Amino acid sequence: MIFEKAPAWSKEAALLKEENAADWVTKFKINPYTTTMTSLAKFKDFLTDFASPTRLFDMRDYETDMQSLAQLQKRDPVDAISIQVDNDFQLVETTLKLPPRKILPRSHPLSEQQWKSCKNEDGSIINPSEGIQHGLRKEVWKYLLGCYDWSWPESKCMERQKQLIESYRILKTQWKSVTADQESRWSDHRKFRDIIEKDVIRTDRNHEFFQGDDNENLTLLHDVLMTYMMYNFDLGKCYVQGMSDLLSPLVYIFGDEVDSFWAFVGFMNRCERNFYSDQLSIKTQLKQLKCLLEVVDPELSDYFHRNGSQNMFFCFRWILILFKREFSFEDIFLLWEVLWTDCIDTNFHLLICLAILETQKEYILAQRFGFSDILKHVNSLSMNINVHEVLAIAEGIYHQLAAVQNELPHEIASILSFNVSC
Repeated sequence: MIFEKAPAWSKEAALLKEENAADWVTKFKINPYTTTMTSLAKFKDFLTDFASPTRLFDMRDYETDMQSLAQLQKRDPVDAISIQVDNDFQLVETTLKLPPRKILPRSHPLSEQQWKSCKNEDGSIINPSEGIQHGLRKEVWKYLLGCYDWSWPESKCMERQKQLIESYRILKTQWKSVTADQESRWSDHRKFRDIIEKDVIRTDRNHEFFQGDDNENLTLLHDVLMTYMMYNFDLGKCYVQGMSDLLSPLVYIFGDEVDSFWAFVGFMNRCERNFYSDQLSIKTQLKQLKCLLEVVDPELSDYFHRNGSQNMFFCFRWILILFKREFSFEDIFLLWEVLWTDCIDTNFHLLICLAILETQKEYILAQRFGFSDILKHVNSLSMNINVHEVLAIAEGIYHQLAAVQNELPHEIASILSFNVSC
């Protein structure tokens, strides 16, 4: 039996593979309804375990899980059936010819002097746009992540800050005051506290800001996550692995527990659906990405389809934690700022996925990669992607599609909001 050292769910996947295509076709001819429903049930059970919160969000087992899934896709014909029964996102068949794509280089980041010029006399912001210099991030991110409103005068921001400090103190006190006796009868609290403690010690430990066992920044990371657990207990019924990846850059920028927490709240308000246990948001985004690829690059889309990669699972990590593991801290700051502005579109991250794939298309086709090879190659791109290049390509794709928006298939028009402007 294969996968002997793999997680338990991988062994379940192996059981599905034992029924080869010939046997399946024979059974289908004899009793098509029963055979189809049985196969779908098996596949559903597999996906249920695969998509469970503890499995799905353990990013450190991601590569092993995806490789196992790749083998299942190659050998089990049920995958093709599952695609056919999904009526929400059909394959986009189009002969639409897109106009030439413009190269849109990025402008210089917002300087401190420019930032001051963006403020009215009362401290409110006139017109937020463009990138920002690193030293301004601690202030500007509070606006981007909803801690402050752009229209607020400085006096109201100061008043709001006092409220946030007090609210955080109350939230933190709730979990800090839990006694050992209380926790002994609160299994969920014990469970998620243990997950947080294990996750924190594995988060960005190669970065000097988080190195060392007695690092106070790890304590800050831990305390913010514990407080968020009390703040948003309904999210997956508590903390889910992967959230620490989104928090660590915020802790690095703010260096302050209260500011890090409320910035994290704002960030999670934007992407918390990625962490829901039903996985509907992630599935939807992967399907949307597939639809976009059909229009933007039919050749690459067809290649993925012919090589068992039509579900775009190899982009899973990109979407789940918004490229956090693909870029350095400095680059992810820039990329996230672009996403937080919503200046182009709330689904701009999908165009970034397309941009990265475009930079790798020639190599993938030349090497004739299958699913597992594509997955391995995509993972190897971590820390080797030019953030400025992919942002420029992604924006070019957006304007390319916007130029023919009235001719686009309905599936694409519903994904991108072309009436949004800055």
